[in-house]
Amino acid sequence: MMEAPARFRLAALLLSMAGALYCLASKLGLADRVCFSEGCGVYTEFEVLGFSLYLWGAGAFFLLALLSAFKKDVWAWRLSLAFVIADCGLLTWLAFGPPCSGCMMAGLFFILVFCAQSLLRKALFPWASFAVPAVVAALWIFAFSPSVFSMARDGLMQPWPIYGGGPVKVFFSPTCPSCVEIINDIADMGESEAGFYPIAKNPADGRLIARMDALIRQGQNIQTALSGAGSPSDSTHGEAPDAAPPETPPKTLMDALKLKWRLLKNKARLFQMGFKTVPAVIGSRIVSPKQTAPRDLNDFFKHPGAHSGECDIFSNTPCR
Repeated sequence: MMEAPARFRLAALLLSMAGALYCLASKLGLADRVCFSEGCGVYTEFEVLGFSLYLWGAGAFFLLALLSAFKKDVWAWRLSLAFVIADCGLLTWLAFGPPCSGCMMAGLFFILVFCAQSLLRKALFPWASFAVPAVVAALWIFAFSPSVFSMARDGLMQPWPIYGGGPVKVFFSPTCPSCVEIINDIADMGESEAGFYPIAKNPADGRLIARMDALIRQGQNIQTALSGAGSPSDSTHGEAPDAAPPETPPKTLMDALKLKWRLLKNKARLFQMGFKTVPAVIGSRIVSPKQTAPRDLNDFFKHPGAHSGECDIFSNTPCR
């Protein structure tokens, strides 16, 4: 059976090699599936002294692997300690910006190598204190946690499009006449160009959105679903239609809760972006297959009277 020092040394060597291969794969674009957060695009091309962070990481891991292979255990532990402290600085920086799942994965390799080296150091020198590794590991966890929570929040709080899913995001209330006008303008461009995200100002909005969702699931487009659900037309200006459409509530309690959660996510994300009223159009342009050039969204708002009304997403009063 392999002795403890040999096991820990082998673990440190294998983890270092895995970390180096991961960093190289990330630099070459072969590990894109690991990069699923917004920060990956920001930091992939970030360079220090002309080299990307992934190349620096690969070099650090190869150096640790060489030291483990040649049994330079003291230097391997010292360097792994230095690299983890440096990674704490990087993770602290990431905590103030968009999380980078690829960078976090590299950090996991660094802390695992450091743990293996610390266990090897304890096996070789039983009198060595575990205080420094414990403090450094605690600092690393403290720096790592905000990015984990941020990434989890972004994943759980992604807004829900009731229709479409293009680069332009249109947040709307079904009882907002100005929202209906903008939807009619933008929906003609195609569902691949824009995503439509409903906001429920009140329970009545929630019922309308539930009916819209049912109609869209039946194959209708966003405009037909809006009129079929009973949302106000341009002529009614927020008044109730003459004939109420048939009720199509969610079929089960789970469906109702799922819809409420989706609408809560949409309202929370809109508020997070600094908007308190709808309609809100997030994006700069729409490219349509029928157009030879991108269409600037400012065209929709260039006339002072066009789409002038707005609805407070936290108010129960009728929209203007």
